[in-house]
Amino acid sequence: MKALNLIKQLTFGMLFTAAMISCDRVKDPVIFVECSIDNLDESLNVNHTNGGTGTVRKILLEDYTGHTCGNCPGAAIKVKELVDKYGDQIVPMAVHADFFARPEEGYPTDFRTDAGDTYFSTFKVISNPNGMVNRTDYNGRKVLGVDQWDQAIQAIKDDSPEMSLTVNTAFNTDREILFVDAKVKLLQNTSKNYAVVGHIIEDKIIADQKDYSLPIGEQHVYDYEHNHVLRYTLNNATWGLDLNVAATGDEETISFSTLCFSEQEWKTENCIVVVYVIDTDTKEVVQADEVHIL
Repeated sequence: MKALNLIKQLTFGMLFTAAMISCDRVKDPVIFVECSIDNLDESLNVNHTNGGTGTVRKILLEDYTGHTCGNCPGAAIKVKELVDKYGDQIVPMAVHADFFARPEEGYPTDFRTDAGDTYFSTFKVISNPNGMVNRTDYNGRKVLGVDQWDQAIQAIKDDSPEMSLTVNTAFNTDREILFVDAKVKLLQNTSKNYAVVGHIIEDKIIADQKDYSLPIGEQHVYDYEHNHVLRYTLNNATWGLDLNVAATGDEETISFSTLCFSEQEWKTENCIVVVYVIDTDTKEVVQADEVHIL
């Protein structure tokens, strides 16, 4: 399957003058909208970012959390420690889901997403904080307590990757439109079936959080900084878009639907595109990467 490369279209001026944009709203609380673009002035400002895994297997670290989960700030600290320890080999994502993520008096922000709720139930997370490391089994379990995350990372961090992944983004700053391409190159023959999943996550969100590490009476933190928050799933494709590669050297580029940022309340400068490839049978993450939009 030949994917349309929107990044190259922008780069080489293959889109024409006068923008005509129609947007379909997504149900609350998600406020991103997908855009259908007929034409785009090639002279408008476009910011390009790109990443790449090369021959390194990068690791998706999912932290299942919630703003009324008093033990969850400790898990967020562990995520930071692991990112500091392993660098950009770790791709963190905080998934607010289930009971402790529900809005209530004093904790009004709704960070939940349909994809996050689906992952929570599919993998039987049960409670927060818990997490997964590439959704692989460690000691017979996918869902792991915070104290097991480091050991699970160590168990797979030196594995040879099945593929390389290059994520390219272009953000049109005049129209506030995001384009995302994901290029996959297979590094070994396989009989597996793959899909490419894309998310928008956001850092530096200031909102309420319960924190049991603080003294009684001070456990409601009004200005807590939430990071790596799952906000939106590209194409609304919870389990991704099918990838067609089988032999060593096979390549395919997946172009996700364009997104309008013009009506959203999030800070674009704090938003990150996370893309990962899953084995569609086991749901294991076989490669991952992240790039900042700006």
